[in-house]
Order: sequence, then C-alpha cells, then structure tokens
Amino acid sequence: MKDVRSIVYALLFSSSLFAQSPQLRNEIRSQQDEQKNKEIIQQFSREVMSDKEAVLQFQQQYSVPTKGVYKDGRIYQLRAIEDGDIPIYYATQNALSRSLTGVDNISKGGRQRVNLQGRNMIIGLWDGKPAFEQHQEFKSSASSRVILKDRDINIAKLNGEDLERAELGKNHATHVAGTLVASGVYAPAKGLAPEASVWSYDWDNDIVEMASAAQSGLLVSNHSYGIAALDDYDNPLVSPTYFGYYNKDAYQLDKLTYTYPYYQPVISAGNDREDYAKINPTMNGNDLLLGNTNAKNAVVVAAVGLDGTDQLSVAKFSSYGPTGDFRIKPDIAAPGVKILSSAYELPRYSNASPSSDLYKVMNGTSMASPVVSAILTLWQQGYVQSHHFPMRSATLRGLMTHTAEYLEEKYPTNKIGWGMINAERGIQFMKNVDDESAVLKESVLLNKKEFRYKFKLDNPSDRLLVTLSWTDIEALFDSRELNRSVKNNKLINDLDIRLYKEGEEYFPWYLNKNMSNLNALKGDNDVDNLERIELINPDAGEYEVVVSHKGELSYGRQDFSLLISNDDLEGIEKVSSTKEVDPEDIIIWPNPVQDIANVEVTKDKVFTISEVEVFDLSNRLVKRFNFTATNRAVIDMRELERGVYLLNINVGGERVRAKVLKK
Repeated sequence: MKDVRSIVYALLFSSSLFAQSPQLRNEIRSQQDEQKNKEIIQQFSREVMSDKEAVLQFQQQYSVPTKGVYKDGRIYQLRAIEDGDIPIYYATQNALSRSLTGVDNISKGGRQRVNLQGRNMIIGLWDGKPAFEQHQEFKSSASSRVILKDRDINIAKLNGEDLERAELGKNHATHVAGTLVASGVYAPAKGLAPEASVWSYDWDNDIVEMASAAQSGLLVSNHSYGIAALDDYDNPLVSPTYFGYYNKDAYQLDKLTYTYPYYQPVISAGNDREDYAKINPTMNGNDLLLGNTNAKNAVVVAAVGLDGTDQLSVAKFSSYGPTGDFRIKPDIAAPGVKILSSAYELPRYSNASPSSDLYKVMNGTSMASPVVSAILTLWQQGYVQSHHFPMRSATLRGLMTHTAEYLEEKYPTNKIGWGMINAERGIQFMKNVDDESAVLKESVLLNKKEFRYKFKLDNPSDRLLVTLSWTDIEALFDSRELNRSVKNNKLINDLDIRLYKEGEEYFPWYLNKNMSNLNALKGDNDVDNLERIELINPDAGEYEVVVSHKGELSYGRQDFSLLISNDDLEGIEKVSSTKEVDPEDIIIWPNPVQDIANVEVTKDKVFTISEVEVFDLSNRLVKRFNFTATNRAVIDMRELERGVYLLNINVGGERVRAKVLKK
C-alpha cells in the first residue's frame, strides 16, 4: 500500500492542475466576509495615513531626512512616529540554500519522487523597492514571472542619493526574488521555487496591500526589512525598551493573519546582534527583535551559515529573541550567509538598459527569509495538489516546526527557534499522513470543551513529537510597556496541550522567563501560540493527547492544528478522538434530491456548519459551500449531473461523510 501511495503522490505532485490557480484564489475569497474585507482595508488605510501625517510633521519640526542610504548600503525610510516622539525607520536587512534545506530532494528527480518547483504558485514580495523584473532568471516566454504590483522607479528623474537609494533598493529586492524563484539560467543561483511567480511591491502602504493580496488568495509573502536600530554614526534609533515590544506593526500583522487564516507572512529577524552592546546593552545579546517580528502569527527567520568546520551554526549578525513576553522567537532558521542570487545595477550610460545577467553574494536574515517563504510555498503546492485546498497558516507553521532539525542545542532557543527548516522532511511528513502513519489534523476547540485524541506508537523510538499550533487574535499594544511599568502576555486564546501515558503527564517546551537565563524548560506554556511536546526514547503503546484552554475563548472557539509523529515522521496509529458530531446527528433531505438539498445538524449538538464539500464518485471536488452561524445548510445541486455524490460536512471542526442521490 505504501508503494502505491508513493506513486499516487508522484502523480499528484507532478501535476499543477490545482496549485494556486485563479479558481483556487476565488474559492479562498469566497470564504471571506466582504464587510470585514472592507473594514480592515479602511482601518489600515486610516492608520497608514495617520503615520504619514505624523512623519511629515516630525520632519518639518526637526528637519530630519525621511529616506536615504546608510553607509553599509542599506536603504532606509522614516515610517512612523510612535508614542508621540519616537521616530521609526524601516531599513533593508541584507545553490547553498537548496542543498542545505533539502529542496533538491523534492524537485524533479529528487529522492522523494515528487516535482515541487512552484508552478502556478504566487509569492508576495514586499521590499524597499520593486524587483528588477527583466532579469534573465525571471523570464518566462515573452513575459516575466516577477509581476510589479507597485509603480516602478523612473531613474531618469533621479540623481545623487535618490539614485543610489533606488539602485540599492532594487538590487536588494532582486536578490530576494532570485532566492525565491530564479529559474537557474546560471545554475548556482537557482531559486528554491523556480517555476513560481512573484507579486513585487515596495514597502509603502505594505499592510494595506498585504490585506488586499490576502483577500485575493495570496498564501505566502516575504518581508526582508524591518525597523532600523542604528544610524550611520552608530547612534541608537530606538530605546532599549523598544526591543521585544508588541507595537502597532505587530498588532496589525496579527489582526491581518487572524482575519485571513490561510495567509502566512514571513519576516527576517534582523541583523543587529553584533551591535547589541550599543542598542540593548543589559540583555546579554538577547532581546533584539523589533516591530512586526514580535507578532504572534508571523514566521520570523534567523540566519545560519557554515562555520570553519562546515557545520551549520547561527550567523554572528542574526538578531536573537525572545519577545518581551518571552515567546519563542525567531521561529525558524535558514541559510543566510554567502547567498548567491540575481542582482541589479544601474546602467553605466543614461541611454542604456540595465544588465539582465548580474549576480551577487550577500549576507543577512534578508537572504534567509526567502528560503523559508519558498519552502512554505512548495509545501502549499504539494498540499493543494493532493487535497485541492491549502493548509491553514497555523498548519503550515506547525509543519515547519514539527519537521525542523535542531542544530547545536537539542531544544528550542531564542536564537533560531525550533531549528533549521527542512523541505524534504515536510513533504515526507505529508506523505506519511496520507499513509496514516502520522497525524495532521485541523480542528476547532469550542469554549469550555476539550479535544482528546488517542493513538498508538507502534515501536520504541528516539523521540515522540506532538505539535499544537493556532492563529491567535491580535493583542492590544500598550505604550506603557516601553517604560517597563506594565508587562502583558500577548496570548489571547491560551490553548494547552498535554500528553498522557499510563498516568504519566507530559508537558510542552517553554522559555524560562529570565533574560539572563533563557533555558528551554518543560511545563505549562502560557505565552506561545505554538506548543510542542517531545518525549525522548518513548515506549511503544497507547497515548492520549488532550487539547484544552484557560479562561474564556474569544468568539467562543479557536481553530487549531495538531501534528503527531515519531522522529522519523511516522510510527503512529490512530485509536480514537473526540467527536462532537456523529453521522446520526446529520439529517439530509430530500434524498434523493432534484435541485436543493438541506443539510441539518441537531441543535443539541453543534450550532455551526462551517463547510460542505461535494465530491463525485471519482473523488473530484465539484462544489464547496461555506456557512456561518447556522445549523442548516442549503446545497444547490441543480447544475450537477444525475448520480451519487459524497458530501464532506465540516461541523464544529469534525468532518462527517454522507451520500446523496441526484435525480
């Protein structure tokens, strides 16, 4: 059976029929609340306009530059004025990646027998400037796979520092885009998703544009920029208390990702650790995350590189966490040292065109972040092709951490989070889930309820891994935290996971809440929206996972994702799980049906039908309907051919199957 499933996977993954097509993006949009779509765009637009007005007033009062180029080549822009008088500057953060992360093994000819190269997938790219779309690495027939979504710069109208800023900004974005999608015209610079497309934006109005892109079905975006910590004269630009602070950027990103549960932004952690003595001297090199890198639902990426003994270790410049409330950030690490990719330079003569075959080597978490963005996109490609719909972003984050590999320390850290991303292990886990030897479950926890899942570990193993992930609601940002008079946990819906075997209780990891001693401990985690239990050398036998929550759940529910496997990403056999709804609680009438079928859930069970999928007997999805706040769904089957159809009904996070005959 396993060999047959591998062949099926190879066939599915070699096809791009489903991928991130316009039809799929429309399906994602059909699940959204149009009124909420308008409201979030309006809110973010007001906040962006307010920031611009504050920047203008600040510039007029203090005569400071609003944009420019640092001596080290980073471009910067005055982005906002926070808490009345704190200027916030954004700045860029400047073939090895493919091999070190296992991407070659999930490409054509790789040992996973799949062909994931990003075909028909789209990656959002926000950066200081749009990328150079005419580079040879991005060409596809007569067009480019890099699509400019913001107006490109007109270099004929620029001079001096503005011209330099335009060149450096475009080069940075082009380098990042190459890591994402370069086709491999020059083989050593081949990107990780060489058949994917890029929507390329500058960073002006990024949060508004991100909301619009998420509404259009974008699944993954890359952001290799962040708040600058030092100016050209090594003067700190923010106070030490601003590091780890959950500011408006973090709030906006969490609100955005909670509103659009399939959308995953990926953010570079920053390159400030070598300057920690100047910017945050009392934290021993820890607590260096700024702005939206403190968001709960973002994937924050640290950089690693090969040391003198060809061993991977954290890059000396990569900014350490944790957040101010001691969440495990950064989340993940990827190669960010000596990364070769596509590049851009201004033409030497005013009437000449830029060269389309330039390449450069660059360092930075900016280079690590697109490695992760590309791998997450490839995972979504594989999942869409086999399941016809993407993973939730919480599932994607859970998959990323569940299959990551530790480096020096064999536990999560504030340096590189859960370790090094591994593209191949992610695909292997997904295969094993379909082979029913591992568990990946998307479900929902209702208020005052528990979710229980019993499973059997087939054989003793090196490790048993149980991962819980969820997309949390945005928290309030409180400027009183800047003077340390207030310290608030930012977790809103505090879910908990426990593992039991024969009366023994096992707990997840968390970071010790002491900046001088940030050891990973096991116990109750009350700050992270990703929890993982690791059991070393577990015995074979039956285990039970319990997911519960503290306090009250906002909105009375919380979607979550659960992943279970041994260290080899297999070895699991399901025994039983919590069921909110049984098949007998579902009433379908009339059946047979002429045109309209009614699907009703008994009111003493669950009062929300969230989704009904209709499949034909060849297991092809022919209809999907989404519903909220009802125990009855009306299914229009008038356009369907006569025959038997299978209904996949999602009720309160549980899926119930039923048959209906169309006359």
